[in-house]
Amino acid sequence: MDIEKAVLITQERLAQEGQNLGDSLSSFRDRISPTLIGELHWKRILKRAEKLPIEMGALPLGFEIPLHEPTPVADFGVSLASGTRTASFYEELQRNNSADQTTNAILKLFQQVDSNRSHLRDIVGRKLMLEYDIDSDSENTRTMPGMFLRPGERPIMGGGQQVEDVTTVVDSLVSCVGWNRDVTERQNVERAYLVQPNHTRTDSFGIFPSRSRSIRLAVMGFNDLQELCTYLEY
Repeated sequence: MDIEKAVLITQERLAQEGQNLGDSLSSFRDRISPTLIGELHWKRILKRAEKLPIEMGALPLGFEIPLHEPTPVADFGVSLASGTRTASFYEELQRNNSADQTTNAILKLFQQVDSNRSHLRDIVGRKLMLEYDIDSDSENTRTMPGMFLRPGERPIMGGGQQVEDVTTVVDSLVSCVGWNRDVTERQNVERAYLVQPNHTRTDSFGIFPSRSRSIRLAVMGFNDLQELCTYLEY
């Protein structure tokens, strides 16, 4: 069975288990230490998950836990893909005039992924990752999440041969949230890529629409600390 068919079957079965992703997550509380995620913060995560379709559980999800912090808090990350039941959830929101900024951004990005001869899809496939900031002092669940794309279909390796792939992914993220194109920002991203050692890869690209504007790059594969420090000095 191929992975796409497996995801569809899993989503169909999850749809029979509850109304939203919070219903699914609630059964995992006894498997997550309160030392890592405290009770108050867990309730905030569930509240956020209640706004998401249960079918999201068919693709990777997880928590970002700051181990250097003594407070047991975590942010919450989920995945979704175009052409699946999860994508249909957002399409239905748009049809019902219930779409918020996050829904609009997701659907704009999926339009790019699903267009004929999509260069973006050739690079990242159909998957998008969302990261929600879970603030223990806020009741706001409408803040836009961070949005990430990973070059899973055509890995972006160092060496400077895939600048066009880099700019394709960055431009897609920037445009889906309505940001104006910034020439200096684009040049900085290109430079960060061009100085990567040949054996490294750009593992993901991310933006956080609800924070100060920036592009987050995750670069993997450095041989040692010295190589990493040399890269960061460029």
